[in-house]
Amino acid sequence: MADASQSSHLILFCLVEGEEEDNIMEIHATRSCTMNQLKNLIRDAREANDQVPIKIAACWKLDPPISTEGVAYLDRIRAIAESGPDPELPSPIVVMKPTLRVGAYFASQPEDGHIHILVRKDPNLTKLHELFWGVSDSPYIKDITSLPVPDLGDPDSIDEEPFTIIRLPDGVVFPYASASSVLLVTQVYKEFWELLQGEDEHWEAQEGPRFLQNSHATIISGQPGIGKTFFLSYVLVRRLQKERETVYCGDGAFVHVFTHSGVRKVPLSSLARIKELDEHRHCCALVNIGGNLKQPPSQFYPERREGRLVVATSPNPEHSASFSKENVAKILWMPTWDWEELYCSSLLQTRKQLQIVDREHYDLLKSAYLKFSGIPRRCLYAFTRDGIKGHVVGIQEAIDDVTDFLNFFSSLDGQMPFNNKASHMLVRVEPVEGFGYTRKRITVLSIFVGERILERMRRREGFAISRSIRSLLHSPSSRSFSGRLFEAPVHRRLLCGTSFTPVPLPHQTTPPPLKIVIPRNSESANPEYHTFSIRSKPRSQSVAPEFQNRYLIPVSQVAASVDSVWIGPDVTVFFQITVSPDHPIKLSGLLQLTKKDKLPNNARKKICIIFVVPAGDAKTENFKRQTIDSPLGSDTKDVETANGYPQYVYYFPLDDFDQLNYLDHLDDDL
Repeated sequence: MADASQSSHLILFCLVEGEEEDNIMEIHATRSCTMNQLKNLIRDAREANDQVPIKIAACWKLDPPISTEGVAYLDRIRAIAESGPDPELPSPIVVMKPTLRVGAYFASQPEDGHIHILVRKDPNLTKLHELFWGVSDSPYIKDITSLPVPDLGDPDSIDEEPFTIIRLPDGVVFPYASASSVLLVTQVYKEFWELLQGEDEHWEAQEGPRFLQNSHATIISGQPGIGKTFFLSYVLVRRLQKERETVYCGDGAFVHVFTHSGVRKVPLSSLARIKELDEHRHCCALVNIGGNLKQPPSQFYPERREGRLVVATSPNPEHSASFSKENVAKILWMPTWDWEELYCSSLLQTRKQLQIVDREHYDLLKSAYLKFSGIPRRCLYAFTRDGIKGHVVGIQEAIDDVTDFLNFFSSLDGQMPFNNKASHMLVRVEPVEGFGYTRKRITVLSIFVGERILERMRRREGFAISRSIRSLLHSPSSRSFSGRLFEAPVHRRLLCGTSFTPVPLPHQTTPPPLKIVIPRNSESANPEYHTFSIRSKPRSQSVAPEFQNRYLIPVSQVAASVDSVWIGPDVTVFFQITVSPDHPIKLSGLLQLTKKDKLPNNARKKICIIFVVPAGDAKTENFKRQTIDSPLGSDTKDVETANGYPQYVYYFPLDDFDQLNYLDHLDDDL
């Protein structure tokens, strides 16, 4: 008798996104079933169970399947559904393609007592049109004036933050945004919407061969998983409110066209055209690259269309290379999220109560944020089974797969073939400040990842940490990435305690000599801070004893130009750790720490800035005093005060890194 696990008959347990455990369906299928047949079986099961009929958009295999034991499995499924499949990275979702049979995904009977398939509902875009077309004041767009957000460094310190949320009624979801019915409108979304409106106005005012204008197409790019697809949904809602013709495309087979008369679905055959986009310059197409769509279809190329185009895509060059050759387009780089926005979004996606701080939820999200930075999709995986551990394993596997890190870093600036998997696992893309999101920079994902890269280089190449850093500094293609890798062990070394005499950097006068003696940080004392709340008590003008004479590190880069702080007995030091000879200090970063409600009077008596640069490095051996980068309209007194802070440089001996032993414990997270 044949083993049941090898039988062609399968018993699959399915759940429609957003539904409760009472609606779990037991589906009897065969490995030879087509996807259409599987969908029919699901519809039949719902009818037999007197469940509400649905239109099925897609079936997602859960890999691994989700056990139905315990009370939290529905939360894990919701977190997975809201995060959606990740075409660039390892994901707990496998999109079941309509051209394949069920046996391609289930070669044998999967384990019992688990959810195997998550069913995605059709987004019902007709209803979306009805809800928002011409509705300027929608009841589904709500401002929350005060949401309690725990401080990243101290969960007992609560700030009240305002947020805007779009929450759709039951049965309506956003298109291609992981079938979500709720959307957090971040400040960046609002800024990008304003930028797109400016591009629309500029385009509509053009005459002549308009397709040559830069505003004819806009590419929204950035780190995979930061919400570019959700942003397109937000743009769609805003355009519907303004009664603007809009084409939405997230699939190479069809588009949805929104006009004053409603929504129609247009198949994209090789000869098909989209009338509104071809003829109306106020029409705009929103194209979501990823999943079922790898490149914009031919209908969106500029030969005949009058309307504009907005394309959301990952920074993978293959996704936009051929399109960019034929389209003059402005590229806007979307940043990763800050802690406050990520925390609010995580509550919405996991359906937690907004006004209650759940300590377990906070701890999971913080751990994910520090490891994976402000990337919502990755951080939401923290709420799935083994989510953080599984993603850490994926990071380590990506590091292990890199045979030569100098070549790997060269691939990021186009000098070598692009390594898609390793790149998106190990680095992140951010906009360069001060350029209106039009320039990008690539940096190592986090200090957590940087430490592992250094350790891998040491083990594989037989280098000491100091030699690994030197090799990265020496190569032009890897130097820009070495800053984060240099910063991580500097923090570790200073936490161990040290003393040094920095070199004064002359300005109008030469700063006085300075001796820094940092004691070893107690293992029980957390060196991290987020909002820099260091007073002994509210409105006190003295520093709390636990923060005095301690080396403090921001858990996120909320304070630009300040990488760490030490409040000594006689001086307060703002450290900037860099490998660049030119490193202007952002006034905004200094003000975040020195304003009166942050830094008590007894820590303001003497403030100085110390730059930490690698010793023996040709680029930084003649380090000069750095300028204060202040935007137009800055308060003159603030600028004068910042310019008055003495500056020093500490040439950090790289050989000190080789005394560290913390890297031996990196496997604890695996």
